[in-house]
Amino acid sequence: QNLQKCMEQLLSEKEVMRCEKDNLGAEVDMVLKNLNETKTKLDKAETEKLNCESEITSLKLEKQQMEQGLTDTREYFQNKIQEMVDDGRQQVENFDKIK
Repeated sequence: QNLQKCMEQLLSEKEVMRCEKDNLGAEVDMVLKNLNETKTKLDKAETEKLNCESEITSLKLEKQQMEQGLTDTREYFQNKIQEMVDDGRQQVENFDKIK
């Protein structure tokens, strides 16, 4: 009878441990699922970051090209203005020589 009680107690403890094991397994599965979801979110954020960095690089290049275009345009017009001033001076000198 004592042996039977011990057996029943052991079987009961075995059942409790099996339930705890199943619960732990479910918890581990939930943690792994959460980790995977977090990893997916991080991967998505990293991709977004890379896309933003690429866009920033493109915008910087575009800005640089626009600045170079503005510099070229300014130099062109400065040269044209200088040519006009020089032509005007030459015409005044020629006019003065004629007088």
